[in-house]
Amino acid sequence: MLQKSDKKFITRILIFIVLGIIIALKIDSIAKFVSNFLSLLAPLFVAIAIALVLNRPNEFFKRQFRKIPYFNNQKAKIPSIIISYILFLGVIVGLFLIMIPQVMDSFTEFVAQFDNYKSSFNSTINAVSDWVKQFNVDPEIVSNLGDKGLEIIGKAINSLPNILSSFLSKTVSIFSSFFLGLIISIYILSDKKRLKRQFMSVISAITPEKIYAKLNHILNVIQITFANYLYIQLTEGLILGFLYFIMMSVFGFPYALIISVFNGLSVLIPIVGAWLGGIGGGVIVLFTKPQSLIIYLVLVVVVQVLENNLIYPHRVKDAVGLPAMWVLVSVAMGGGLFGFLGALLAVPTGSIIYQLISEGVDRKTYKKRLLDNEKLQEGHFDNLKNDVENSQSNSSIKDEKLINSTKSDSK
Repeated sequence: MLQKSDKKFITRILIFIVLGIIIALKIDSIAKFVSNFLSLLAPLFVAIAIALVLNRPNEFFKRQFRKIPYFNNQKAKIPSIIISYILFLGVIVGLFLIMIPQVMDSFTEFVAQFDNYKSSFNSTINAVSDWVKQFNVDPEIVSNLGDKGLEIIGKAINSLPNILSSFLSKTVSIFSSFFLGLIISIYILSDKKRLKRQFMSVISAITPEKIYAKLNHILNVIQITFANYLYIQLTEGLILGFLYFIMMSVFGFPYALIISVFNGLSVLIPIVGAWLGGIGGGVIVLFTKPQSLIIYLVLVVVVQVLENNLIYPHRVKDAVGLPAMWVLVSVAMGGGLFGFLGALLAVPTGSIIYQLISEGVDRKTYKKRLLDNEKLQEGHFDNLKNDVENSQSNSSIKDEKLINSTKSDSK
């Protein structure tokens, strides 16, 4: 007959199986519902992201103000927040004022000169086709690839008006979400300790003590992981964007700003993003200045080597701690289920899950070792007790024999 604990375990397993089947059958509907729900909470997520990014500079300025005798912790909070937001808004406004006009001018020039670039591209394809003949390669292969490339880019340019109109229609929603999130982030950053205390008080009131401790740890892991990930990705994107812009300006590449911005933003997508940005920039170089394509590819490889060996290790410092294989799995699953936003948030989410599972496995392993050690100690104690009892029994037997021999001698 099954015990009560066994019945509860079987019931939980059945519930998990049923839920898994429902999720597998309705995964598209569930993903759509979650995506719509998350879009409604976009201002809150923007606020949390801004607060996480500005928390480090805010704490830095707060420490500097506390060195001044007049400023205590409370008085240092207000000027540090003001300076952090002034710098944040200054960087954003400066980037928009500097980059947007140049990007628009470069984009307009590229579209206007597309026919000339197309002729140059065809000439390059013909030259490559003639060159591969000496290696007994069918030149039609190169020509077909060139034609397909032109077709894809032509379709992209023709669809640009629809893309721009769609983007402009969402601009109001994007800016409203951003500014609402900006205002909310000020309240979060200025009163973060009290908000956290109130939130944890509510959690403590509605959950058992054991669950509360685990939930508190999970929330701390989420906060630290997302804060580190956002800070690392944004700073890395800025560093790579400046690197590309400086090196491409030195070598005289056309549309250096567009390519640099594209490469800087592409690193927000882990692993494959940097290479996708490099390919996108290569397409622009191939159309505008095909003779410099090899130099551009070498430049991309050099920047990637610098980024992978010098920049990224110093920026990450094991903050995320997710193996490369699980990074790929996380990005594939997040992008497949929730699109571009899912791909962006896949790595910190996967890192949180990986860290919590690793901690759970370590705890189970530690408890198992403790139980094994206790069993070994109990077995050793039992053996020692048996040895003592055997030695005592042997000594008593020897004493009896000695007494008996003494009595016989006296007789």
